[in-house]
Amino acid sequence: ITQLLIQSPTFATSGIAVFGAFIGFGVSMITYALMTGVVTKMGADVYLGGTADVAGAVRAVLPKTGTLIAVAIMRTILYMLGFLALFFGFFYVAARWFAPEAVVVLEGKGSGDAFARCTQLSEGRKMHIFRALLLGYGIYFVMMIGVVAGAVSSVASACASARWVETIARSRSPFRHASVASPRWCQACGLLP
Repeated sequence: ITQLLIQSPTFATSGIAVFGAFIGFGVSMITYALMTGVVTKMGADVYLGGTADVAGAVRAVLPKTGTLIAVAIMRTILYMLGFLALFFGFFYVAARWFAPEAVVVLEGKGSGDAFARCTQLSEGRKMHIFRALLLGYGIYFVMMIGVVAGAVSSVASACASARWVETIARSRSPFRHASVASPRWCQACGLLP
């Protein structure tokens, strides 16, 4: 496979694409870790009667970004191993190590200690945690269905509008010379070739 890639005339461009993907992955990991920590810190502040201070939360979480990235990578590996354990292992892993990011941000622990603390917190409560996670992911799933349905509806509506405008533009209707349905306008919008 590597010989095919090296001999490929598009290897240089695919190499650049792979490099760009790695850069994008790195930026994504940093922003995920930082925003997870910031939301956790702000949520805890508001829950404890304080105010939501974004700048203060960013200042508090920024030094912990590396630990949060390590926790995210470790949890992803554990999720994959749990998934390989006949799929049901994933649910056990999700319930056992449900909040290592919160432990890092709120208790100031390292990545290994965060997983140990999650184990301690979930002792005897895994089914409650699992149900809460299931409820949260269920709500998220229903919302995503709504977003996808809305997007599909918008695209279908836009396609129907484009066909209607194209039909008017190609017809012999007296309205075909109106500025909205003129062939030049349709060409400028990409509706006609």
